[in-house]
Amino acid sequence: MVWRVFVLLLIITMILFALYFIYPSAAANSMRSIKPLLTEFGIQLETHTEKRLSQPNTTPHLTVAPPKVTRQQLPKIPEKTFYNLNGHSDIVNMFSGISTPTCGALKREVFSLQTQFNNMENFKLNLTGEPVSPYVEYQAQQALNVVYMMFKHFFNQLAHKKALSPIQLNMHIAANDADYNALILSRDAEPADTLGMYFLFQNQGFINGGRTEEETLRTLIHESVHALVFYYFGVTPRWVTEGLAEYFEHLRITDTGQFSVYLSDEDWLTKEGILKSRFTKLDINTLFNSENQWQTMQSTTLYANSYLFTGFMVEHNSNAFFEYLRQESSNPCNIVPAQNIEQLFRNFNENVETHFEGWRNTPRQIQSGTWQ
Repeated sequence: MVWRVFVLLLIITMILFALYFIYPSAAANSMRSIKPLLTEFGIQLETHTEKRLSQPNTTPHLTVAPPKVTRQQLPKIPEKTFYNLNGHSDIVNMFSGISTPTCGALKREVFSLQTQFNNMENFKLNLTGEPVSPYVEYQAQQALNVVYMMFKHFFNQLAHKKALSPIQLNMHIAANDADYNALILSRDAEPADTLGMYFLFQNQGFINGGRTEEETLRTLIHESVHALVFYYFGVTPRWVTEGLAEYFEHLRITDTGQFSVYLSDEDWLTKEGILKSRFTKLDINTLFNSENQWQTMQSTTLYANSYLFTGFMVEHNSNAFFEYLRQESSNPCNIVPAQNIEQLFRNFNENVETHFEGWRNTPRQIQSGTWQ
């Protein structure tokens, strides 16, 4: 009897000893900033690239453009019930006013798509239509791989379980304005002032491929990020989905898996972007309560502020931001109230607005392959 008690005490001691080392390690890992995490993902991509290049009889990735598809069989147009829910240049924006039962029905259809790809190990971007350059296809696939890995890393960490599985997104590249407009109009959506549109119910997106290579790439990444945000987190405020899409459309991956940032007039984190943009700087409370102002306020102001604040949170307050997204995913058909979001962020960082103000007034210095 005594030896049994001794063995039991020994087992308990060993468990407590293990927990002492496991939990501090987990806490330390949870505090890693996004920059080291991006570097880690870059190393993963670099490793995959090296393995691929070391294989003797492997054709180099994307050295030949995919064959031109002139008569692609596209998915059927959805039932009338979903006409006003599926098509939009920014797909999630139309969900803020729909009823919970309708949203729930759509979510069931959307999530059923994921069961088709249970055997997939990685996110896949499936391109059809007009061939894009090897550069565009490679950059889009790799950038979206990083987005998926980031979502998966934080969500699995916060949910303490394997919660996200990879899916395949289908994007059709239209040859020009006329072809793009015809495809969108055939689905009872309005193509005016858009370069891309994603239809959730069909898991099918359309990109106007008649623009420059960089415009096509940015639109492709932008719309795909919208889709991933909705698939994994449900309905989110427009500043969230726009901010993430704007932020990640500037992400570029080198052939060895390192990161760089595409410079453009719309990269409001650079000196050039700050000087050329005349947008009003919004406080975070105004941004969080901007859901009904996207049609009335100057769109550049909201896009710029969404991009800046999202970039700040991803790079410097990632735990708070992904905890918020986890809460959104727990009830995907309802948006977390603005006051709850603000309180959550302040609980993680009571000086979040002061830090953000200082950060967005300091232009991002860009060097090839690094954030500084």
